[in-house]
Amino acid sequence: MLLYILIKKIGSTKGILISSVLFALMHWINPGVWGNIAQMATVFIYTFAMGLLLAFAYAKTFSLLAPFAIHFGWNLTQNYIFPENLSGNHLFILAEQPTVTISYIIFFALFILPKLTVLLINYLIIKHYACKA
Repeated sequence: MLLYILIKKIGSTKGILISSVLFALMHWINPGVWGNIAQMATVFIYTFAMGLLLAFAYAKTFSLLAPFAIHFGWNLTQNYIFPENLSGNHLFILAEQPTVTISYIIFFALFILPKLTVLLINYLIIKHYACKA
């Protein structure tokens, strides 16, 4: 595993940063991202932050269980509880919604703020349990 090798060769901090950058860059291949500078920047920012969290969880536990559970929870939350696209069946959205244009403040409050909240909660949980170990 790349992160394990990076931690052993260059240390936790640099290894986590490099791994997080690669994690973020890897998500640029998602549909609709590549070539759209604004979308690439947005995806990079929040997947880099998620990469930091996942790498930190692995570096503290040296187990894939914590990063796997966090990533699973992230995908579940993003795809079924707070979906960005309104196609298909979702947990809290029962009917198709019409397409509307929203302001950046509403976009931040609806889509980015919940993701940042999940990142913060996961970080605090990992930090809490890392202090006890």
